[in-house]
Amino acid sequence: MPWCAPTEGEIVAKKFFEAGYQAFVLTYTTNMFWIVPLNKQPLEDISQAVCYIRTHAEELEVQSNRIVCCGFSADAHLAGSLAVHYQEPELKEEACPEVSNCPDAVLLCYPVVTSGEKAHRDSFALLL
Repeated sequence: MPWCAPTEGEIVAKKFFEAGYQAFVLTYTTNMFWIVPLNKQPLEDISQAVCYIRTHAEELEVQSNRIVCCGFSADAHLAGSLAVHYQEPELKEEACPEVSNCPDAVLLCYPVVTSGEKAHRDSFALLL
């Protein structure tokens, strides 16, 4: 069951669109009920999305060398993870080996990136 805060997702994409950018919202695999481990499935989802947009750039009217991933909280963690781990072999095999799955930039809004003292425990537990 995907869940998105009402101030994120479509609302943010619409603001970018109104500012003259093409914008897409990715609904990726989540595990709110902790039924089975997701492993790298969300990372594979975003990798495939970047490859799809890059492969279909002309028909989507985007510049294939200017793809930015934006995320909030756990979504920001996911976008940042792709920017760091895009070269992992299973991501390239699952996506499109002929195009880059690496975003050209990332916009990370309050990302879940720490397990330290100030960490949001529930968010970090979901990541593990």
